[in-house]
Amino acid sequence: MSANPPPQRVIVRKAVSRSAAYSGVLGVAELPSVAGVLDPSIAGVSASICFAIDDEDRPIAKVKVCAQVILECQRCLERFTTTLEAQSTLGLLASESQAGELPKDYEPWVTADEVDLWEMVAEEVALALPSVAYHAEQDCSQPLRELNETQDSKGQSASSGPFDVLGALLQPKNGSRE
Repeated sequence: MSANPPPQRVIVRKAVSRSAAYSGVLGVAELPSVAGVLDPSIAGVSASICFAIDDEDRPIAKVKVCAQVILECQRCLERFTTTLEAQSTLGLLASESQAGELPKDYEPWVTADEVDLWEMVAEEVALALPSVAYHAEQDCSQPLRELNETQDSKGQSASSGPFDVLGALLQPKNGSRE
């Protein structure tokens, strides 16, 4: 893969008819929408975009990305770096109304004459980010078993029911009038 970035814009019709393939490394500056999660110490996001026509004469783009991203562990709240790899097939559409005609394994991408490859890569990175991130258990400063033990000890004291606290508040205290 080339260390140079792919072109920012290509003409869809030409790229598809030539079965053009673009690959390279996009720096953090070229991807401002995902710059916050990219590790600034790395060169950038490795990307590969291949245009083609599928078996049913639909224009498509196969996008692959690989990047080092910085995430926050939801168990210990510490930041960690991990490798993010993703790939998808985009159905290149002239309008949103055509999206229903795509196979289920295609993602719709509405475009006019030109397509922004850098935006395509940034979108792929954003969609590949996990909704809940956490370290591998052996790397986490808050191991899962400690969390489970803490929850178990809290659960034992309140195991009789959620309204027991309310019942205790409604009980008259010693020496109080009713």
